[in-house]
Amino acid sequence: QRQMCIRDRTNRYEEIPEENVIINEIKTYEVEAGRQYKVQLTIKMKEREYVLSKLEYNTQETEEIKGIYNIEDFLEIQPNGNYIVLNDLDFTGTNYHFGDKWAERIKFNGKLNFNGHRVITDVANDNKSILIANVGTRGIIENLIIDIKHNNNKELDTDGCIIKNNYGTIRNIKVNLIESNKNPNFRIALIASQNKGTIENFVINLEETMYAKSESGVICFENKGIIKNGYIYGKNVNADFIRNDGASVSIGIVAYSNSGNGQIKNIYSFCLLYTSPSPRDYAASR
Repeated sequence: QRQMCIRDRTNRYEEIPEENVIINEIKTYEVEAGRQYKVQLTIKMKEREYVLSKLEYNTQETEEIKGIYNIEDFLEIQPNGNYIVLNDLDFTGTNYHFGDKWAERIKFNGKLNFNGHRVITDVANDNKSILIANVGTRGIIENLIIDIKHNNNKELDTDGCIIKNNYGTIRNIKVNLIESNKNPNFRIALIASQNKGTIENFVINLEETMYAKSESGVICFENKGIIKNGYIYGKNVNADFIRNDGASVSIGIVAYSNSGNGQIKNIYSFCLLYTSPSPRDYAASR
């Protein structure tokens, strides 16, 4: 006998339909405020139970966790909200993001848990890959898999990443660069343009070569915060461009600049950095 259960206090079980397919099944349970809960999705086959998924959360009096099912829900994000993503999101061909990337008047100081779902962004036709323009000091972005397409037909300038300015915490993410055109991009990165907060527990896969002419890094172009516990692998970074203004090429694998109280630690990179042939023309770091 095959049964599906959500393990709660009453140990309620429901039989799987005969067609053996369950799609978008939504269950509602009443919970008490100020308590810690753990929800497990479990199947029972004969006498054995198998946990397929689990979620832990607490119900503080002031806390409300809102579900994001689609891009329309994402556009309703508020600065101090608590959100969990419940589906994959494809932003290809859009300019949708939270906040103004050129002004820091509004920062996201809530919690955005992508819950392991996949997001796709691109930069074709002046689209922006940015999801959240500015993450404030209390903001948390976590548990995200994102596919980024650098499919621009002209050079990028301060773009190509997930966050413009990070003052908060970005953690538990995997970034895949799945498409990349050869353009002399300037001040680009994959996670954040500028980091003054914490970026931790991440994996970056350069499925395609990343191209940049200067002031760029795979994680961020400028770090004044903490970057720790991550892997960078795949193809390489190509900065073999001659700048029209004659300036030097400043570029790095992790970041091109680490200043102030910036810390970079426990990062493993398996990628190479290619620059212009003359050593005096560039300042490269890993």
